[in-house]
Amino acid sequence: MNKNKGNLEEFIKKFKKLECGLLSFYFMVAHPGSTMKDAEELAKKIKKLKNSEAVQIFTPTPMTNSTCIYYTGLDLKTKNKIYVPRSYKEKKDQRRILGGKED
Repeated sequence: MNKNKGNLEEFIKKFKKLECGLLSFYFMVAHPGSTMKDAEELAKKIKKLKNSEAVQIFTPTPMTNSTCIYYTGLDLKTKNKIYVPRSYKEKKDQRRILGGKED
């Protein structure tokens, strides 16, 4: 979604300082560039979070870089191929790994 990976642990520390019991983590899976391995690594990191129920499968949205990558399969800057999860099964599997609810 046009964001670098950043540092999840640092983000969680900052998030906890701001949290007033009203905020929750929201994760997206099956984004262009996201693999099953990425979903598994994220699931391990967020296992301890109490408020991480929201998991959404990436949906292409008009006029976004992510959608362009989704349809072309290319990194917009380098024009190199980038992995794009396309099968519905893989998308659901990535969501399931993070604990997302089934359809």
